[in-house]
Amino acid sequence: MEIAELFAEIPNLFLASDYVKTNTDVACMEAANEAARRAVNALLDREGSSAAPVSVWPLKVPEVLQPFIDYDRLRFRLGLGHAGSKQTWWGKAIGRLFG
Repeated sequence: MEIAELFAEIPNLFLASDYVKTNTDVACMEAANEAARRAVNALLDREGSSAAPVSVWPLKVPEVLQPFIDYDRLRFRLGLGHAGSKQTWWGKAIGRLFG
């Protein structure tokens, strides 16, 4: 799965959500907020605005969470779902048939 870029080749289309590339490599409100700030800055830049850009700062992830992040990335590379998700037997069957 590719992660979307912040802005597309369509001049007036800017994306801001937790699924665009950001420094915050976690699906959370902080990532969506960073994406929104980056979209605002891209819009200001594209329009040649003299307004000051909004601040963007990196999210500091506590080191204690790193093993969970590594495990999640491994599952993603292996094509597995989120470890916390619960699927029913029929959901798994449909996924195998049509996934």
